[in-house]
Amino acid sequence: MSSRKITGRQKSYYALIIILILFYGVKFMNIDNVVIPTSKLIKEQKQKIKLLNAELTNMQKLIEKRKEKKEKLGRMVSQYWQSTDKMPTNQIQQKIERLGKKNGVTLNKVGAPKIVDVSDNIRAIDITISSTTSIKNVSDFLQDIENERPLLIWHNCVIRPNRTKDPTAVNISGKVRAFIIEPTVDNYLTGQQL
Repeated sequence: MSSRKITGRQKSYYALIIILILFYGVKFMNIDNVVIPTSKLIKEQKQKIKLLNAELTNMQKLIEKRKEKKEKLGRMVSQYWQSTDKMPTNQIQQKIERLGKKNGVTLNKVGAPKIVDVSDNIRAIDITISSTTSIKNVSDFLQDIENERPLLIWHNCVIRPNRTKDPTAVNISGKVRAFIIEPTVDNYLTGQQL
């Protein structure tokens, strides 16, 4: 057998054929999206990762702030009366009467509860009261109303002596208000509704 020596020209042809086979082979195999990890590409990807990490940190801070605000709102809302299907008017009226009795304040008048819309999610119930009693009893009654939870507040209150000359007691009249939180607020705070 004779061994044929490959000439330089033949080498060039073979190299060209191999390059063409590789080129068209890659084209037909859909490998044209192959990414070669050059130092420039690696640097760009690191920069993108750095930016994404910064965005992630900002989002986590924002989520934490919203969580804190929601918890603060929850603490505030827990001080108010909660509404279910029915307004707690009787409970509020009975609570005021019990506080009066506890402090020796006989309520001469306890008006019918009046519902007032404060906002979309908050209503108020106003109950008008009046009594004649000692200044100490009135003072204790006012203090107990202020300390009561769920919250009761004096919407207006007038205290004056029962007589202009030689008073023996004081007259108190006013309106006690209770704020009612609608169920939608509680649903939002517990995550049941966004």
